[in-house]
Amino acid sequence: MISLEYNGRRFIFRSRIEIRIERDTAWVCASRYGIRGEGSSRKEALANYKKDFCVVWDTIVQKPDSELSCANRALKQQLSYLVKEVL
Repeated sequence: MISLEYNGRRFIFRSRIEIRIERDTAWVCASRYGIRGEGSSRKEALANYKKDFCVVWDTIVQKPDSELSCANRALKQQLSYLVKEVL
């Protein structure tokens, strides 16, 4: 995936990210960043992944470092580098 669109926002990535889509008891869409989406179909799992990516962006990347745990600061750094721009 080279970009992600959800709810009127488009995230342009510096490089392609790998999204794994698997089926167990439900469809699961996940990436190495710990972001997941689940659903009863591939389409729903991917939509939920996009939604969760936006939630992580808003609740972690947009927060000051002083308000984040060490793990979340590391995730913020990874995602801040990954995302070239948000339109």
